[in-house]
Amino acid sequence: MTSPKAIIRLKLVANQAKPSPVLGQSLGQYGINIMDFCKKFNSGTKNLKDGIVVPINVLIYSQTSFTIVAKTPSTSFLIKKLANIEKGSSMTKKKNYTKDQAFLLCKEIYHLAIFKKCDSLLNSIKIQSLSKSIASTVKSIGIPILHNDNN
Repeated sequence: MTSPKAIIRLKLVANQAKPSPVLGQSLGQYGINIMDFCKKFNSGTKNLKDGIVVPINVLIYSQTSFTIVAKTPSTSFLIKKLANIEKGSSMTKKKNYTKDQAFLLCKEIYHLAIFKKCDSLLNSIKIQSLSKSIASTVKSIGIPILHNDNN
């Protein structure tokens, strides 16, 4: 295909795209049919869990031709979902966590790294480097990391 005449970056909830003023303003100026876009996006994200915010790039070639490039959700969003928390700690340096507070295991960080490696921009980075990056994000959110699984 030829080069796109526009690239639009959006964040939409998986399986829940519907005609809205935001989509109308973003895509309507290029003549894209909003219903066709919603159907294509929803069918492309049908395998994702509901409620996951998916960052996408919409490559627009003409009024009838566009491509949706979905990326993986942000690392902090995935960590908060995995730890089942709403927001990160306001005092990340303080280490006075209680037993019932959220934590992540090293193997969960490793699995997140494997998931993030599916993103086309991150597939050339080693798993170990991605894991270290995710671990530092976990620490910056204020969630403790357990290095062994004590069952």
